[in-house]
Amino acid sequence: MPVFKCFLSLLLSSLVLVLKGQCNGPFNGAANCDPNLSEIQVTGNSSIDFNFDSFQKINGGLVLNGVSVVRIKTFNNPALSCKWNLMMYISNGGGATPGNEWETLAQYGSGAAPAPLLDLIEVRVSNPCATPINNSNWQTFTASSGASLPIINDVLNYNPPGTCSGTQVNAAGSYLGNYGEYTFTIDYRITPGFVFQPGRYNLRITFCLSEM
Repeated sequence: MPVFKCFLSLLLSSLVLVLKGQCNGPFNGAANCDPNLSEIQVTGNSSIDFNFDSFQKINGGLVLNGVSVVRIKTFNNPALSCKWNLMMYISNGGGATPGNEWETLAQYGSGAAPAPLLDLIEVRVSNPCATPINNSNWQTFTASSGASLPIINDVLNYNPPGTCSGTQVNAAGSYLGNYGEYTFTIDYRITPGFVFQPGRYNLRITFCLSEM
């Protein structure tokens, strides 16, 4: 799961994003899902750098495709039906950091420009069966530490795997048997413009699998 670290350096903006992410769980106190067999895996670099070292990058932004891949395995407890959701949460370092800003690690220069807000980063989630909410569309978090975006969160319906029809599959299954429905590719995009104080900044994105 992702943790993000961000560097802004030199006179030009340089955003570095570090990605790690981990949930405690995935099923704490679960009743219908087997917590011993169910798991979430997040692969990719634990450190992601957005380095804005040219005017073109600052104005045009940077896109990092396929940086994170999330894989899900969920299993029923005997005679019960496991139903789950998958969420993304954004957070900064806390402490003295305002709740809507990236954590400031260092700032350069004597300007009074602001630190980047948490809604600066955009995320895009997709898989071969188009099961995520807003599949393949760019999304932004609310600029608030602890804000969330859903990937799979069908509260009303129980959607078993196997059809690859674009429904939010949320029943017991595994990427080993249904790769296109239990695997999620995450892209990241930042377009800073000449707005923020040069420096080094940090944020975290966490993927959470939980029982519904």
